[in-house]
Amino acid sequence: VYVFDITQTEGEPIPAAPEWHDRERDLELEQGLYCLAHSRGIQVDVAQNLGGAQGVSSGGHIQLLDGAGTRVFVHELVHELLSHSSQEVRAVISKQQREIEADAAAFVVGRHFNLAGAAIPNYLALWQAAGPDILDCMERVREISTQIIRFLEENTKRVNLADETII
Repeated sequence: VYVFDITQTEGEPIPAAPEWHDRERDLELEQGLYCLAHSRGIQVDVAQNLGGAQGVSSGGHIQLLDGAGTRVFVHELVHELLSHSSQEVRAVISKQQREIEADAAAFVVGRHFNLAGAAIPNYLALWQAAGPDILDCMERVREISTQIIRFLEENTKRVNLADETII
């Protein structure tokens, strides 16, 4: 049957496309991420248009789309910290693996700091990340996630408003 318009169909409604853009922001956490980037000589800028991407990193420079979430910042920072834009790394690690590493680490860091949007693995699904693909990079993800979390915990004071303690 040829279908020309959705109104000519029957059945259950078509589900909405998954949202893969991250817009959740944690400004205190982002300040710590800026400090980490600066300490490693990585320049971070905000852009109005990145051709559909929320963030881009390349050779010591990160561009974040205005309004992109904190997890996007972590994702791009991981690319830089793991030297994903270097020719040496690109020669041995596929684009899919680099994206899995960056987003899996952003997931871990985001979950550690209670970013709700970090719990949505839609971006990994875009790269068709299967269990073995993720497991192959777990040691690198663990190392870089630990490095970022330690830096943020040592260099960022976070106030828990529920009981007014400093974390």
